[in-house]
Amino acid sequence: MRTGKLAYVAAGLGVGLAVAVALKAWAAGPSAPRTVRAERFELVDAAGKLRASLRMGEDGAALELSDAAGKRRAMLAAGKDGPGLVLYDAAGKGRAMLAVVKDMPGLALYDQADRLRAHVVLDGEPHLWLQDAGGKVRAGLSAYKEGSYLALFDGAGKVRASLDVNKDKAALWLRDAAGKTVWSAP
Repeated sequence: MRTGKLAYVAAGLGVGLAVAVALKAWAAGPSAPRTVRAERFELVDAAGKLRASLRMGEDGAALELSDAAGKRRAMLAAGKDGPGLVLYDAAGKGRAMLAVVKDMPGLALYDQADRLRAHVVLDGEPHLWLQDAGGKVRAGLSAYKEGSYLALFDGAGKVRASLDVNKDKAALWLRDAAGKTVWSAP
């Protein structure tokens, strides 16, 4: 009888201990994931060449991706003014940039000489601007709630032709170099 009582007590202690361990584990919460903390991480290929880096700078975090030759080809960053993505050509020049700066998205495209040639901005309404090799705006297109507007500029930056379309009418103007209207409709 005594052996049976000891076995009963031992079994009770075993269950109690298992419950206590389970409760302690439950109270501690889920196990923490493995975390590595650093200011910079580098990813290399099989040959040891740097192919990607994730770093923290004064302005924010940045992820840079390199091609097989080790040239930077893309960068994704999150700075104090907003996020941005830059795509680089084989020469290392930023050719396409997509960013949201102060909650205003924009896309900028650059030529091989690093000159801005086209950009789109959404500041509540979308706007597209095209520039010549000299950096002068040559065409602009805007869409707004009431309609749209197209302007064509000369080399001096003056509007030479424009088309304005809204809910009530459409109008077209042609201007000379001095800005005087030489033809319009209606």
